Formats: sequence, structure tokens, C-alpha cells
Amino acid sequence: MIISHKHKFIFIKTHKTGSTSVEIDLASKCVDTDIVAPITEFDNEKEVLQKHFPRNFKGFYNHMTLEEVRHKLKNMKKFNSYFKFCVEREPVDKLLSHFYWHHRNILKDKIFEVNVDLLWEVFIFAIPHKYNVNFNHWTIDGELAVDKILKYENLKEELTQTCKQLGFDIDLSSKAKVSLRKNKALPKPKITKEQIEKIYDNWKISNSFTGYKIEDCKYYEN
Repeated sequence: MIISHKHKFIFIKTHKTGSTSVEIDLASKCVDTDIVAPITEFDNEKEVLQKHFPRNFKGFYNHMTLEEVRHKLKNMKKFNSYFKFCVEREPVDKLLSHFYWHHRNILKDKIFEVNVDLLWEVFIFAIPHKYNVNFNHWTIDGELAVDKILKYENLKEELTQTCKQLGFDIDLSSKAKVSLRKNKALPKPKITKEQIEKIYDNWKISNSFTGYKIEDCKYYEN
């Protein structure tokens, strides 16, 4: 989570959307008076240590919702005038990423490989993953509260355009959480058409704001 008084923006960090990498690069554009919350995961990785320096974050934390930021900032003039944005991701792809993260401690175990389809089925329809866990991060009282939702699938271009509008250039060069990418040959669950349709039905309110359609899912075939 970042509040830049210099560039007048609020960046809300969402789950499983590449937001850590975005946050690292945005933090490198911040000045001493800005608010940069600590990254509590992978804080010993090279990208974090060299480019992300938390500051002025008392009371602020990593994955705050926008409503929590508004309450803590205690300055409605700044809150209303600052450009607020976040990142979202195609629902099934995001759930798959979250699925691997949730089971990260057993990914190499035989039990995970044998039961991957069952674990996936249970995971995607269990609370809190049944619905978009990021929904409350960028809405307030069920209404859209950010000025822009960047799409993970087109992140570099959309982030570049957004930062230009804010008055600075950025190069999305950081690659956070590299330790997770070492497991390239992970067992992949069978993702069925019925599962995808159910996920999109559960996420229809979220998708009405993000604009994702079932045709955007690379696992979906009519």
C-alpha cells in the first residue's frame, strides 16, 4: 500500500495480481514524506531490499482495504482528490495462483500431486475463495471506490500510461516473489468448463466492475 503525496496517488495492493512488483517500482518513485507500507512477505529478496524502503507507515499495512486507508488517512480532501488505483486479474487464473500459494508447503509432496483435482475443487468453492477476496479492497459499501483498475494481463502498458498521467515515468522491471517461480513443473488441476462457469457466476458482481468476461479465461472452451 502506498500513498504518494508528491504524485497524489493511492495504490491499493491486492492479492495474487502482481501487485508486489508494482509496489516495489512505485516505491522507488516516492519521496521521504510519502507513505509506503512494509512488504511482509519475501522481504529478504533482492528486489525488495534494494528498491522498497518503507516509510511513515505507522497504522498502515500491506494489504489494507481502501476503506481502511480512508479511515487512517483522516483527510477526506486528500483522499477524494488523490488518484486511487489497483490491479486485478482474470478470475480463474488468479484462483489458480492463489491455489498454489495456499498449498505452497506441500507442492512437492506426492499427496498434493495425487489429490490436486480434489484440492482444487474444494479450494475454489470454499470461503473465502468462492468470491473475489480483493473485492473489499477497491470498493466501499459495495461501490467502486478506485479511479482505475489495471488488468494484470496488460499490466506493463496500463501502469506506464497511468504513471504518465500522474506525471512520472516507470519501468515495470521488478520481479518479486522469485522464490515461488522455481517450481515450474507443478501438478496442474483439471479445470472444467462447469467449474469456470460457476466461478464466473459467483464473481459476477466483481466482474461487473473489472470487466472480465468468461471468454477472457484461457481455460474456457465453448
